[in-house]
This record gives sequence, C-alpha cells and structure tokens, in this order.
Amino acid sequence: MSERYGCLAGVEVDPRGAALADLCGRPLLERVVERLRGAALIDEVFVLPSQDDADFAAELERLGLAYRPAGGRDLRERYLDLATERQAQFLARVPATRPFFSPEYLDLVLGALRALGADLIERVNGRTRTRETEIFSTRALRLSRASGDASDATRAGERFFRRGAPALSVAELELEGPLAGFATPHADLEVEDAAALHRARSLWAAVDLEHDGRFPLARVQRWLAGQAS
Repeated sequence: MSERYGCLAGVEVDPRGAALADLCGRPLLERVVERLRGAALIDEVFVLPSQDDADFAAELERLGLAYRPAGGRDLRERYLDLATERQAQFLARVPATRPFFSPEYLDLVLGALRALGADLIERVNGRTRTRETEIFSTRALRLSRASGDASDATRAGERFFRRGAPALSVAELELEGPLAGFATPHADLEVEDAAALHRARSLWAAVDLEHDGRFPLARVQRWLAGQAS
C-alpha cells in the first residue's frame, strides 16, 4: 500500500458552467483533476458539484471521477464529512475553472503545514504577505464553525481564515523562484468565458509537452512572458 499523507483535494464545480468543455482533448474538469494528481502529497481528489444534477453525475461516473453529491449540505460540512470519512488532516480547495493550478505550490504549502503542525500559512513574497485560505488543516475548518459568519459555511471558512483567531496556528512561507512570479502562485488563469477557454487551449497545447498535464509552473510563466513581449 502506498504511503498516505492525510491530504485531500476538492474540485468545486458548477454543473451549469463550462466544466465539460473540451480542453485539448479532455474536459476542463478532468484537466483540473489531472493537475491535482500531479501533487505528490495529495492522497485523493474529489469533485464537489455545487448542486445535484443527474446528467452531470452520470458524466462524472463515465469519466471515472470520484465525487460527492451536494445533497443540500453547505460546502464546509461537505469537506468535513470527507475529512472524517477519509481521515484527512489537511484539505485543499480548487475551482474547476482553474486548470493551471500549480501542483508544486500545493506540495509546498501542504509540506509546510505537515512539517510545522500549522493550520494555515501566510505567503511572504518580498514585502507582500497573503494569508492562504484555500489550503488548510481540517482542524482550522472545524474551528470556523464557531465564527458566527454564515459565509464561512458556504465558502469553507474563507473569511474566518482571513480574519484569524488566537486558536489558529499560522506559519510563514517565503516564496522563491517561479512561485514568486505571480501575485498569487496558483497561476489562476481562470476559464470563465469563451475567450478565456480559447486562451487556455493555446497555453495548454504549448506547455503540456509530455501530454500528462503535469507541466511545471515555470513553463507556463515562459509562455506568458513570450505572449507579453
């Protein structure tokens, strides 16, 4: 049995959106899952649709993607259910519109959280400090239940993490190299409309040289720099 790290990733998707649009031969959603599977510390990836849709669920099953139905439950409780079921200590949230999310960054943050026993990290990029709210400990998410902010249920503790609390353990993480080259090291490049999808197809075709979806962030940076010059 392969080693488990206690880390899960959830791909949040709107069944009414462009998640099944073609991105160089595979659906956009499948490309996001492909990228996440390139993170060494992620044990499992689950798709979390924002609402239940029988046709969409059937397509997920056809694609062989593990998912959990909405079932009328808020996002925070769905993540906590998953964490309990799979005995996960750490969780990562990734929108299905973000096919260029960096596996390197995910491993860096999860590795720091595990090594330091922290709940959250604060990215340090020169003089800029940014609280990471999409990768966190299961403990931190449980603590957010006491926040009294309804949005923490629907956005999985995001505002609670930004505000902070004495009970939360926050570690600093200095970014270097390619990861320091973006305002957010996710290389978001959100695919939210037809123009963005067209650009994503051009970028994916240019950087996925091994055809496995696990290209490094530095390759994305070089392509973007070339387009800007």
